[in-house]
Amino acid sequence: MRNAHKGEWIRNTYEVLQVFPLQLGTLYFTRFHPDPTKTDVTRADTRFILAVPATSQATDAPLAALLERDESRFVSVEAVFVEEETMYWVYRRMPSTWLAYRLLSNHRVPEREIPALLQQVVRTWMQVERNDEWTFIHPENLFLEDSGQVRFLYGGPAWLTRPPLFPPNEGVRLGLLAYSLLTGRRMPLHVPMETLLSLPEDPVVPNAWKSFLRQMCQASSTNVPSWDKTLELLEQTSRTLSSPETPGRGHAATDPATVTAKKASSVSERTSPAPHVPTASGPWWKRRAVRLGAAAIGGLMLLTATGWGITQMFVSNSDRAALSPSQSKQAAIWYNQSLAAYQAKQYDRALELGKKALAADPSKQGYYLHVAKLHQIQGDFQNGVQVMKQAVKRFPQDPAMQDGLAMQSYYAKDFMAAKAASDKAVQMNPSNPGYFYHNGKILAALGDYAHAAEMLKKAIALDNRQPYYHYDLSVYQYRLGQIDPAIQSAKTASGMDGDNPRYKMMLGILYLKKRELANENPSLLPEEKEAQKRKWAQEAVRVFDPLVKKHELNEGGYYYASVAFYYAGRLPEAANAIQQALKANNRHALYHYHYGVVLAASGKRNEAIAQFQQAVRLEPNHPLYKKALDQLQK
Repeated sequence: MRNAHKGEWIRNTYEVLQVFPLQLGTLYFTRFHPDPTKTDVTRADTRFILAVPATSQATDAPLAALLERDESRFVSVEAVFVEEETMYWVYRRMPSTWLAYRLLSNHRVPEREIPALLQQVVRTWMQVERNDEWTFIHPENLFLEDSGQVRFLYGGPAWLTRPPLFPPNEGVRLGLLAYSLLTGRRMPLHVPMETLLSLPEDPVVPNAWKSFLRQMCQASSTNVPSWDKTLELLEQTSRTLSSPETPGRGHAATDPATVTAKKASSVSERTSPAPHVPTASGPWWKRRAVRLGAAAIGGLMLLTATGWGITQMFVSNSDRAALSPSQSKQAAIWYNQSLAAYQAKQYDRALELGKKALAADPSKQGYYLHVAKLHQIQGDFQNGVQVMKQAVKRFPQDPAMQDGLAMQSYYAKDFMAAKAASDKAVQMNPSNPGYFYHNGKILAALGDYAHAAEMLKKAIALDNRQPYYHYDLSVYQYRLGQIDPAIQSAKTASGMDGDNPRYKMMLGILYLKKRELANENPSLLPEEKEAQKRKWAQEAVRVFDPLVKKHELNEGGYYYASVAFYYAGRLPEAANAIQQALKANNRHALYHYHYGVVLAASGKRNEAIAQFQQAVRLEPNHPLYKKALDQLQK
């Protein structure tokens, strides 16, 4: 794979501004030119691009599917393409902190914070495994949000060809990550076994971590603890570090921040790079040029994708003279132009004008909300949060600013910060139904559906004309097992906005739930049970039938429609609906299983077996799928 140099172009669209060599590929900071024939260096649109070898990538692989990565686990990707055996991943923005940057001596993660960070990495990786996805654990592949959320840079669906990375067990790689965070050493992707075994005994490793590293850095990756056990080990390490008798890193002779110059010199000799790390020009993070480059990219992560620091947008009252009428007038002109660009869906221009208006006149609350909304539309949630933090700082008693901060934090998935701001908005103005509605959404994101439902009821009491209030309430009631009230709420939402397929789909799902409850009700006589099951299946079909005919469902909706048709005995319609779900996502084991059930009921045994086999391939340990396959193969 050939690396591009500063000043070169990638795909005649991205002008390379900075180059950051990584162990797996290269990270570029580029200026984005949508129309290369009209190059304008004054434009601030920029992109980060990760280039990785694609020699083992299947040429017919559906690269577009990589754009659908879950943003709770992966950095949001804007484009993916392959050229000359190189795969390029294009990112509009990056999260706040690159974990590789935190290995630099001046930016190291405090030792007592490392267990919590590693626990977050483990939990995110477990989500990756559960969703049949692939990536790898390494500082260069991990980013941190301000909220503490971990996101992987590279990876995606399991069919993405895995490069020949060693070790294959990510538990071992977690041990390497812990070692890097503790010592500041960047470990290579290929680690000799003897080096792996020697890491726990390295003098620079604090005693509190030696047991953890011994268990993670095993000679045989099959002996590495399970993820659940790993979380327990990290919790034990955290308790050890928190105990009063445990000496902190400052008591260790290897901490250059607390030893004398003489001791620091001796430590430097004892902690020189291990033999497997090239030493001719020193470790890469200690070279001046690359240190400056790493610092530069660390700083760039704190900027928007437009290359414009959010802190440059605001000027405090003490630094700004009173606004002149001309300033205020010009700001209003820019703001109105931004609104017009927003209406025309020219979001880049709208954001540029909105930021000008806010910089010229930061006394207008509406400007903050407008700019934050534009950041949100472009997926730049962190800068949306920063805008609203400045708004709250300037207008601390304005509930609209608190609510705006709450929602930007919600989109950034910092739910605790969102709740704190939302609670303030509700307290400041308990007569605004929108604040209760937003509070409910945040509580639901935290899993507190009981209180979320209470907030929605308060919102509806203040304004019962909003269908989405009733719809969200139905979702929370469903989560709480309150099926009859949920049906009433969904009916109300659907009755108020009959053109919204989401509201109808929710009603159909609730009818299927009623059928399930009837089937499980031991107090019903057999004939009563069958009558109830038929009734609710027909109710569900009545909802889903027109939605299928109008092609108004998403993949999950088609699945539920197929279930309804199956229960109603309408097998051709059931097969058609589940085929639509598989067309949208053929990596979902449940869809293949259900299609197998429909095919088996239709007398198509061999085709059903094929679907069950695919379900088992996707989820090998699922007992229901294995049982169905075994029964049909007998």
